[in-house]
Amino acid sequence: MGFEYDTVKVMQYEGDHVIIPYREKMPPDVTACIFWLKNRMRKDWRDKVDMEHAAGESFVDLWRYLTTGKEPPENKLATEDNS
Repeated sequence: MGFEYDTVKVMQYEGDHVIIPYREKMPPDVTACIFWLKNRMRKDWRDKVDMEHAAGESFVDLWRYLTTGKEPPENKLATEDNS
């Protein structure tokens, strides 16, 4: 990851200019890596997660029972089981 390129440094030694060639090493860019992963491997690196929320009548009845103690009507449960 990252990359390297050749460049020079200009310095002064005993009053003279000295040009020193060297290889500059650049670290990988984390943001670029994130974008690459999000674009190339969308299933694994996607920010948004699709979730299915299903709060039907049974959930409402359960919540009502837990908060008030009032049980759902028996015929309502029987019709939900047969569907």
